[in-house]
Amino acid sequence: MPNLNVAGLVCCRERRAATASPDIDDPRSRSCGGVGGWTQSDLPMSERGRGRRHVANDALFIGKSTIVSLAAGVPIVGPQVATAINILEGERITKRLKAFMEEMRERVSRLEQEKLDRRYVETEEFRDVAMAAIEAAKRTSRADKRRWIASVLIGAARIDRPADLDAEALLDTLAGLTARELQMLNWLSLWRGDVHVAEMLPDLYVSDLDYHLHRLDAAGMIHFGPELPTRSGSADRRMISGTFTFNRLMALVSSGGGLDSLL
Repeated sequence: MPNLNVAGLVCCRERRAATASPDIDDPRSRSCGGVGGWTQSDLPMSERGRGRRHVANDALFIGKSTIVSLAAGVPIVGPQVATAINILEGERITKRLKAFMEEMRERVSRLEQEKLDRRYVETEEFRDVAMAAIEAAKRTSRADKRRWIASVLIGAARIDRPADLDAEALLDTLAGLTARELQMLNWLSLWRGDVHVAEMLPDLYVSDLDYHLHRLDAAGMIHFGPELPTRSGSADRRMISGTFTFNRLMALVSSGGGLDSLL
């Protein structure tokens, strides 16, 4: 799929934003040569600044076009992601998407491009995955969560991606998990097999720990439940372990560039 060509449209919007007066949308707000004309102070409070808001909307459109262009420039997977942004965003753009595009670009630049499945990237199925990643990226302000999302998206585009692993569903799940819960999963990935809850890092051993563990259990990421051994003395001897799907998720994350740090 060729890169999206938005240069002409961006240029047009830039000229409009640069030349528009603050009062362009309401003829009553023009001075009419200074004779009997209306000013902003003559307008109702609810109508003042309408022109400024339209100029701001133009600026948002220019920002969106810039991000779409940036996404389209990412080798192989970029054009599909750019298309997904157009579908999902319309006239909106956020700093979160820009940060996500930069994260994704950096990861693809480190990857040998022959490891990406070009044929799969051109499919509607991968576009659905890209849309799920963008929706997840829109919902977080945290760089560590963006690393998870970008890793899954890039990992899903690889030729050696885990067979039959539903990346779209995983991205929907990740979008609903908190940063603390993702940190718990990252910590759990360092272990093999069952681990005592008491061995969790102090920063993760919070007052509402059971709530987070039950959420991860419900998400299909870990095994944990009230039937497991309870606290014994001062140590929490309950056990948690990653599910088969969790282990495959972490393999996908690793192939997509990894998480860089534990917390």
